[in-house]
Amino acid sequence: MRIGSLTLKSYGELRTKQSIDIIKDIMHPVLLSVCDNYNFKYDRFAFYAAFMVWEIPLKIFWKNDKIYSYLKSNLSKYFSNWKINVTLTINEKG
Repeated sequence: MRIGSLTLKSYGELRTKQSIDIIKDIMHPVLLSVCDNYNFKYDRFAFYAAFMVWEIPLKIFWKNDKIYSYLKSNLSKYFSNWKINVTLTINEKG
């Protein structure tokens, strides 16, 4: 059952050519712990920088802070001058 959605948008300057693939692979098991499937897309600006977006339909709510801190620590390792924009939407009826 989907309770809401989490959207992570990040920008950063690449430290290595493989920075995007590395962070995508690192985040995969963490994101699958809160959803069945998610969308990932990115725009790469030559060898310099990238803009990445994860769209995650949430099944559980309580791991969102862990996802944020995990992404933040890995962005520090593989990107410089990075930024994160997090949007959390909760759908509930009463």
